[in-house]
Amino acid sequence: LNKHVMLKAAITLFLIMPLFGNFNYDSINRNPKVHTVIIKEMKFQPSEIRVDKGDIVVWINKDIVTHNVTEEKEKGWASPALSAGKSWKMTVKKSFSYFCTLHPIMKGTIRVK
Repeated sequence: LNKHVMLKAAITLFLIMPLFGNFNYDSINRNPKVHTVIIKEMKFQPSEIRVDKGDIVVWINKDIVTHNVTEEKEKGWASPALSAGKSWKMTVKKSFSYFCTLHPIMKGTIRVK
């Protein structure tokens, strides 16, 4: 086949893929950004951040005591205990609130744009 026919076929396939329901453009993040939340003075700093779906959030414990990061509403996920100097990261798929189960007054929010 000539290049013109191949190009037409490729464009047509690209345009009809979403009709099959298995392709989600929103789930693609080719260049995820890394966002950092510092745990310090019994707070998540910043306490609220906005990210794109697929971005990575890293929590770094710069406090003198152990903390963790736990999804607040359903407790669907949790970090391990993070002693001073330790960190934990996750890829963000949706918005959520979180807290430290060891110090429930500590709360934070991740909002997906």
